[in-house]
Amino acid sequence: MLLLLLLRCGLLLQQQQHQEQQQQQQQQQLALLLRCGLLLQQQQQQEQQQQQVQQQQQVQQQQQVQQQEQQQLSLLLRCWQQQQQQQQHLLLSSVHTPQRHKSKYALE
Repeated sequence: MLLLLLLRCGLLLQQQQHQEQQQQQQQQQLALLLRCGLLLQQQQQQEQQQQQVQQQQQVQQQQQVQQQEQQQLSLLLRCWQQQQQQQQHLLLSSVHTPQRHKSKYALE
């Protein structure tokens, strides 16, 4: 009888130790899973930040290109306006000079 009780106690102790080992393994697995989850979150956050930085750089590049285009267009417009003014001046001076000559000739 005493032997049976001792055997049962031994079996119960073994089962308890086995359960404790299983619980420890489960806790370790859970800890590993949590670490993996955290690492994945960090990686995703880094990727998102990189994407945001790339998008900001692209936007800045586009803005720079647009500014350069606007500057070039304004320069072209100025050049065109100057050419128009020069042509008008030339036309006016060519129109006025013969009249002056004519008036001089008419007086003579």
